[in-house]
Amino acid sequence: MEFARMDAPTVSTASTVGAASRLLTAENVGSVVVVDERRRVVGIVTDRDVVSTVQSGRDLASTPVEEVLSPTPTVSTDANVAGAVAAMAESDGSVLPVVTEEGRLRGVITLDDLLVLLSDELQSFASEFDGSSPED
Repeated sequence: MEFARMDAPTVSTASTVGAASRLLTAENVGSVVVVDERRRVVGIVTDRDVVSTVQSGRDLASTPVEEVLSPTPTVSTDANVAGAVAAMAESDGSVLPVVTEEGRLRGVITLDDLLVLLSDELQSFASEFDGSSPED
């Protein structure tokens, strides 16, 4: 899947919400993928999950990510753009993990990635339709 980001930030199931929060900040992202010891996707932790943990009075340093993570749909490495768009539309999130047949994480597709890709496709289609180039 050439349009997936292969450098997805991850935390293990043994991590705390505090560790996930630090990674969110360090990577400047809104979510991290939670993986088990075999790099199989277990779920996702978002910045909203961190805020909810703080608001509920729980300690970030001792709360396991497994207690706050959300299940997330995944797509296989051989999925096409239409499959990724459909899976993203069915979820509430903006990140879609890409997994191998064994369920191991290979990368992620973000909503922003899909929007850029679809925008490029629409511009290409429009230029073919009207005979002009996108630079005109």
